[in-house]
Amino acid sequence: MKEFKIRNWQGQFPGKPLPVYTALSQDEASELGIELAKRFRISYTSEDAAFTELFRRSNEVPEIYLEGEVTPLSSVFSRCAITPRESLFVQWRMFREVDRFKTRDLENDFYSIWYPSSDDIEIFDSTMEWVLFISHHGSVSLAKTKGKHSH
Repeated sequence: MKEFKIRNWQGQFPGKPLPVYTALSQDEASELGIELAKRFRISYTSEDAAFTELFRRSNEVPEIYLEGEVTPLSSVFSRCAITPRESLFVQWRMFREVDRFKTRDLENDFYSIWYPSSDDIEIFDSTMEWVLFISHHGSVSLAKTKGKHSH
């Protein structure tokens, strides 16, 4: 997570601890990108190419639009028929910046972590069976692996 977001959190919520997160190293983030590409049967030639193909395979979820802190992240998961594991990965920049959060913390503080109008993020868990793409406009797209979870 960017340093300015940490400072903003401290200014907005004095005394409230920042949600616990782990920033993955560049190597860990790259390995995650390679593994996600494998799970989606995407030929991995580069991070950018794999990410572009993964996004191309996603479908917009038309009934969900995140704006004005109205829709809880837990509702997004529910509407997309996703039951996330205990922790979630948040990708900020095509496997160049990835943080791991506890699911409950991300659900509770999502709108203080994701900045509409500036953040395009992807969220997925360790199953790597699904990826939520959340644009800076608030639109949500979903990619699921082939199998019992595909749509």
